[in-house]
Amino acid sequence: MEEKGIICIICPIGCNIIVRGEDKAINSTVGNKCKRGETYASEEFLAPMRIFTSSVKVSGGISPLVPVRSRSPIPKKLLFRCVEQLRSLELKAPVLLYDIAVPDILGTGVDIVTTTAVIEDEVFRKNKD
Repeated sequence: MEEKGIICIICPIGCNIIVRGEDKAINSTVGNKCKRGETYASEEFLAPMRIFTSSVKVSGGISPLVPVRSRSPIPKKLLFRCVEQLRSLELKAPVLLYDIAVPDILGTGVDIVTTTAVIEDEVFRKNKD
């Protein structure tokens, strides 16, 4: 039987929850003060999910990088594979807010989107003069 300590982040109390289980089944949760904490701890034990954040190279822009994130949480176990997929990606300026940098990353059904705009370097220099 596996045992995992989880600090609940659903509300400000921050319960220390101990989850015990095997494979894909939970045997017990101890320490939660509400049902939401039990649900959070169970999900975190069985299939932890995270919002992925990173940056991607941009060519021809006023910035060499643009920050990106997943539209919704993806399995925690895929985070490093996401980094590897983005490592070779280079977007071309202009980049708009919420442009899709990578659709359906790693077959998760979740898009990676830009979280800011990057204008072209030429446009910036013309407007600056």
